[in-house]
Amino acid sequence: MTGGAGFSTDSTNRLKGNHKLGKIREKSTFSSGNNDPDYRKKATSKSLHEGIEHRFKRKKEIQKITWISFTIVALIVLVLILFS
Repeated sequence: MTGGAGFSTDSTNRLKGNHKLGKIREKSTFSSGNNDPDYRKKATSKSLHEGIEHRFKRKKEIQKITWISFTIVALIVLVLILFS
C-alpha cells in the first residue's frame, strides 16, 4: 500500500527533482589520497612500521575493552542470579 495517490505522486516528483539536482551540481573533486596506485611505493619504511605498530596497539586496546566489558556483564549477571 502506498498510502494514497498523493504519496505516490509526491515521491515521484521528489525522485525527479533529486535526479535533476544531480545533473546541476558539479562533481566532487575531493580525493582521499588512496586513489593513487603508487601510494604504497611512496611510503617510507618508517611510516609503514609506525602504521603497523598503531594497528596492533589499537587491536590490543579493543581486546582489553572487550574483556573488561564481558567481565563486568558476567559479574552483573552473577550478582543478579545470586540475589534473586
